[in-house]
Amino acid sequence: MPDSIAISPPLTPKKEEILTISARLFAQKGYAAVSMRELASETKMTPAALYHHYADKEALYYAALLHVFTDKASAIIELTKGRESSETKLKNLILWLIRLFSRDEIFTLLLQRELLDGNSARIKLLTREVIEPPFLEVERLIGKLVPNRNPKSLAVSAMSLILGHFQLMPILRNLTIEHSSAPIIDQEHALADTVRALIMGQSSKATETRGAF
Repeated sequence: MPDSIAISPPLTPKKEEILTISARLFAQKGYAAVSMRELASETKMTPAALYHHYADKEALYYAALLHVFTDKASAIIELTKGRESSETKLKNLILWLIRLFSRDEIFTLLLQRELLDGNSARIKLLTREVIEPPFLEVERLIGKLVPNRNPKSLAVSAMSLILGHFQLMPILRNLTIEHSSAPIIDQEHALADTVRALIMGQSSKATETRGAF
């Protein structure tokens, strides 16, 4: 598996379909539990035709990860290039991260599996394409907003709070009735309020009026 990403030509519709279906299966079942035969069946291809596109399962898995992960960093640029205040940019970035984990189930499952099982090359991919861009931007904005605090430490705490929250989601769903009944947008904003309060060193009263995750 390569340590760096080569610039690839645009995907054909068939490859787009293969990668979308493969990402879903890998996310739901894990790498070891999915066979090339099953992938071929799900994509309505013969195994030989699938091997024509990808040399082996590892190559297909890596391509599926790229397909899911590599469009995320570009969204960070769009969120932070405007003329809004640093506080607004930080708010938008935190909410974007939360919605990414909250609404993109395949992305979240693949990320969680890779954090547990991924090899060093795939962890580098995750770091470069998913974690590093928002982390560095959060760190930069924190440095502007609260220069008397350690921006790297706060950025680590903020990212850990968001990621850890969604790793615990299967348990959180069973803790309270309020969690399951609150509208998803209220849950997202409640978590965003908590993360911003952590960064700014304030108590978050807004979370008291929103439905918590």
